[in-house]
Amino acid sequence: MASDTLAASHLLRTELRCAANRRPEDIRPESVADVLSALALIDVESSDLTTAPLLPGRLRSADAIHLATALRVDARLMVAYDRELCAAANRAGISVVSPGLY
Repeated sequence: MASDTLAASHLLRTELRCAANRRPEDIRPESVADVLSALALIDVESSDLTTAPLLPGRLRSADAIHLATALRVDARLMVAYDRELCAAANRAGISVVSPGLY
């Protein structure tokens, strides 16, 4: 994967579509499709699921899986909105962009 590739784990597809289903007045399905089409989606591997609960911090399951996947692909930068995930990513050496949090 190129070093400047915008990527996310396939888990994001599920999260975005579930969010759109919960809040159809705020999130249009077309918007979800636009976001997903702009990303290289990475398979979640068994090793990510093994690593996720071992990560420091009090991460929720999905956030831990996202971080484990980012670590596996040597991500340099992560976009995140959860404070715990931002802190854990920073501790792991990944820079974080967090629109609206900082």
